Amino acid sequence: MSRWVWVVVAAMACGGTDPEAVIGGVEASLASSDYAAAVAAADAALAVGGLEPAVAWRLESKRLEAIARSGKGTDALSTLDRLAAAYPAQVKAGSYLAAAEQVKAGGDATGAIHVLDGGLKRFAGDAELTAAVEAAKAGGSDEENAALEALGYLGDVGGAEEAPAGSAAEAAPAGSAPAGSAPAAAHP
Repeated sequence: MSRWVWVVVAAMACGGTDPEAVIGGVEASLASSDYAAAVAAADAALAVGGLEPAVAWRLESKRLEAIARSGKGTDALSTLDRLAAAYPAQVKAGSYLAAAEQVKAGGDATGAIHVLDGGLKRFAGDAELTAAVEAAKAGGSDEENAALEALGYLGDVGGAEEAPAGSAAEAAPAGSAPAGSAPAAAHP
């Protein structure tokens, strides 16, 4: 466990410490990519309670960042949803977008799609979240496409689904009618 966690736990147990020092420890763990230590330090400070709301929010947001950067999409989404209920003025659509980007960078592309979806459920029609989903649809990996399809973002795109391999629609030459249907009318 990082020394910052022990510093936070010891200081908080002895009647507290400077909140900026605690946040600094969490940030130092984030900067060194020690995400587990960042979460543990934030958790230790938050568990003591009695923090100013602004300090608690900063710790919570740093904790969320550590979870997201570690590639834990499910945990990031549940944390965002909890924070949105507790801090509605602070959690915005951009919070979901930033977390999704961090989750994806952390290696959980599917989790990132779920975070974007959670954001769109809370902030329906947000342009940046919608653009991020559209970008994933346009150039997503197979894993992302599977998540997009499971969530209903892919499928009957433009009114025509891709024909399964070997189907009559795939075998018919372009412009011809599928077997068993009337021929298309000639255009002048």
